[in-house]
Amino acid sequence: MILHALLLLPLPSLARGDVPEWGGFRGTDGTAQLARASLPASLDPEGTLQWRVEVPGGYSSPVVAGKNLFLTGATRSKLVVLCLDPASGEQRWSKELDFDGRRPGQNSSATPTPVTDGEIVVVLFHHLGLLAFDAAGKELWRAELGKINIPHGMSTSPLMHGELVVLQVDQDRAAFLVAFDKHSGKERWRTERAGAKHSYATPTIWAPAGGEPEVIVSGSFQTTGYSLARGEKLWWVEGNGWQSKCAPVVAGKRCFVNAYSGSIGEMGYPTLALAFEEALVQHDDDGNERIGKDEYGDAQLHQLWFLFDLDEDGLLDQEE
Repeated sequence: MILHALLLLPLPSLARGDVPEWGGFRGTDGTAQLARASLPASLDPEGTLQWRVEVPGGYSSPVVAGKNLFLTGATRSKLVVLCLDPASGEQRWSKELDFDGRRPGQNSSATPTPVTDGEIVVVLFHHLGLLAFDAAGKELWRAELGKINIPHGMSTSPLMHGELVVLQVDQDRAAFLVAFDKHSGKERWRTERAGAKHSYATPTIWAPAGGEPEVIVSGSFQTTGYSLARGEKLWWVEGNGWQSKCAPVVAGKRCFVNAYSGSIGEMGYPTLALAFEEALVQHDDDGNERIGKDEYGDAQLHQLWFLFDLDEDGLLDQEE
């Protein structure tokens, strides 16, 4: 799969160490704010297109800091990290990383957007975890996340603020929020997120004037604010849907969250509404105290079996 990268807007040059113009998913800190560039009246390839290059396919977005544009992609056997010149599209460096080539669900193997402060760029791949590089492409550290129980793979993007890289890992077993030292990759803190299920949302960092920065997380059934420095849960609001996809948006003193998620029933699929003991009586034909797809016998539900079969063994146990 080949994806064409288009640069349509003039971007200012930043000195090394300056705040990136667009440092991560939805911009620096996830704020979606671009402070020092004006938008053209129209996105016209004939008038505003500066360059076009072919890059490996992926769903991640490019990030820009100074003279570097960072992007990830994937081929059938490689995960790729690219650094391009944002003014010309010329490749500065490329790193290829081996992986087994398995696509995570219906997702791309290169979905999370990188994050950078201009000196360090951190990328996230579902298959490998977090990797950090310096601006010249030297690998600095890796942080493995283990097997992630998310049906379509990691889509959440990492955030970087101050000395920390923050990542939301909402999964169907043992969800957590974690922060790493951006220089060494050492884990600074980890906060378990009891009750959270898989999510594809990226958090937002809110840094109020004169106040403590917070990580605002949209997850299953709840929007939550955490201390950036300590990972402490500070506040929460109930009412989210069971599966979160959209990043929180902060505007002034308000936080906006798109929290709706339709149930399986609303999507026209049957549900696993029986108590496990009752389901065993009705469907456990071989008496192994687990339920297989063929035993359940509903072709529609077979399409969503991956949502429930967390260990991917084809059977549902009581916990699942």
